[in-house]
Amino acid sequence: MPLRAEDAAPTERDPAFPALSVLLDPESLAERISVLAPDLRGAEAVYLRYKPGTALFVGLVRDEPGSPRS
Repeated sequence: MPLRAEDAAPTERDPAFPALSVLLDPESLAERISVLAPDLRGAEAVYLRYKPGTALFVGLVRDEPGSPRS
């Protein structure tokens, strides 16, 4: 499911983390990851700790052939 407009709005206003909206949108994230790791089908952000303008921690789960999430 793509990132909803109401969820994207705050991410676009934080210049400290310009790629935050990519991390929150599974389709955009899969596009970016495929360039770096072609064997991965995608990834999903499953944990996010975000303090606007100061800190960002994202936990990702890989989606690759043979994984339990396949």
